[in-house]
Amino acid sequence: MSHRNQEPDQSPLKVCIVSSGTLPVPPSRGGAVETLIMSLVRRNESEQRMELTVTSVADDKAQQMAEQYRHTKFLFIPQSSNLIEVAYHYWQAIWKRIFPQSHIMTSLYYRKVLRAIRNEHFDAVVFEGGESYGFKAYDQVFHGTLWYHIHATPEFTTPSAYFNDAMAISDFVAQQWRHWCTDSAQHVHVLYNGVDTAAFRQAFSAQQIQNLRAQYGFTSDDFIVLFCGRLFRGKGVKELAQAVASIHDGSVKLLIAGYAHDAEAKKYAAELDAIAQTSDGRIKLTGYIPNEKMPLYYHSSDIQVVPSLWEEGAGNICIEGMAAGLPIIATKSGGMPEYLDPRCSVLVDRGETLVQDLAANIIALKNRPEQRARMSSFAQQRAEHFSNSAYYDAYVHLLADQQTRKEHQ
Repeated sequence: MSHRNQEPDQSPLKVCIVSSGTLPVPPSRGGAVETLIMSLVRRNESEQRMELTVTSVADDKAQQMAEQYRHTKFLFIPQSSNLIEVAYHYWQAIWKRIFPQSHIMTSLYYRKVLRAIRNEHFDAVVFEGGESYGFKAYDQVFHGTLWYHIHATPEFTTPSAYFNDAMAISDFVAQQWRHWCTDSAQHVHVLYNGVDTAAFRQAFSAQQIQNLRAQYGFTSDDFIVLFCGRLFRGKGVKELAQAVASIHDGSVKLLIAGYAHDAEAKKYAAELDAIAQTSDGRIKLTGYIPNEKMPLYYHSSDIQVVPSLWEEGAGNICIEGMAAGLPIIATKSGGMPEYLDPRCSVLVDRGETLVQDLAANIIALKNRPEQRARMSSFAQQRAEHFSNSAYYDAYVHLLADQQTRKEHQ
């Protein structure tokens, strides 16, 4: 997956990455897409194969964090007051009613970004998620250079005019985009996500692992099943909790490293907590864990289970687990199987027998330590296909290829 087609004497590509404007970049408040953007920034600081501009919603902490990146230009866009936002959307609704065929942007943030960059020259302008419609104004300024990076699975008709190219985080997402997007002539490329695999490969002492286990009431003899991620129904955490609770072997424990991000999710987390309260200490919820602390949680576990009920666009959580050397049990969900491999994972169907199937496969892996050791070794090899460096190489390669096509047209 590594691409280094750029010649040493070739000028860096002039690239503008437009974040969605929901969370700041650098990611002072977290965010999966924002973290991916920063992985490109950090790699580019040393390789400098792009002359990089990144737009972000303004944030004091993010602006302080940005000061350390000498080879990246950050443009921080001030947030509008709630009154201005309401007035803009009210005006926009009236305009759309009068001119229904107009391509007006629903995002005031995107309008401000265009105002900030319209006098610049870029080889590529890449929109990292966010809305995908209303970009006629951008096309008039940056015709032929607009990219859309698809970070979520489309589920309804998606206006995609004015983007010549799109990146998708899996072939599954690419196929969904082709099905739902309005521009069938658009070039859609698969760009698998990358993570900081080195961070998840780091070694921890037996004492550090023992201490973390003890923090949740687990011992060194327990068999720890790990779930990590946001807590909501689509993630299948309740089914996993039921599966572990149904296992008669009391040494099988479940560590749920996740958080509830809204009111509905908090209700769901309460259901999980109710199951945990009747599990005699076998199921523990950690609450939110900062990403930089997650490697120790992976290394303190025996296997990882990703029981998603909905269609996962990609498998970042799986990459982290593989980098840490964990065997993985996962559902056949969306683009996730593309990141995994039968030599380091077990895939199960999302059907009526999911709880039983999860329980059976957890017990099977517990009882086969030699198989787990083989899976662990291959998992770490597999993870390197999705490293930050592989991601950066593939990203630059796609943009450079588009530039070459334009020059030969």
